Amino acid sequence: RTGQTEKAIVQLELLLQAGQDKAKYLRKLVALYKKIGNLKKAIERAEILIKIAPKDADMLNSLALIYIEMKDHSKAESLFLEAIKVDPKHHQALHNIGLITINRAVGLVNGQKLKEGIELLKKGRDYFERALQSDPNSKATIEMLEQTKRILKELEPTK
Repeated sequence: RTGQTEKAIVQLELLLQAGQDKAKYLRKLVALYKKIGNLKKAIERAEILIKIAPKDADMLNSLALIYIEMKDHSKAESLFLEAIKVDPKHHQALHNIGLITINRAVGLVNGQKLKEGIELLKKGRDYFERALQSDPNSKATIEMLEQTKRILKELEPTK
């Protein structure tokens, strides 16, 4: 199976050099390089595609996910925000930035920085709420929103 993927990569790279349908081939190459674990090549191809089509929110989101795999959360966060700027209702980017925000919030709370953690939890909650506006049936987003609200309820002082 890996052999077939690598053959497909070689063919797509040749087609890319031919110059037609660059965006189509770059999109496929990003997915294939990611599939075989060559994240560096996936990033290179994604960045070329973004230069060709800077308003491609799906590719910005995909590139951000690659950066998450590489543990570069700050780069991923900036790319998710860029995708949301291009498409304010991009469900995946909103959900993903919500996840990053919640993870940062939990780290702050665990580090005894309660006030800052609560503020980030609220921000994450807002991202999940926006994501649900674009896809009200997303079980993963519904679950994360409910979990975030439970955590906030436990942490916030009663009024």
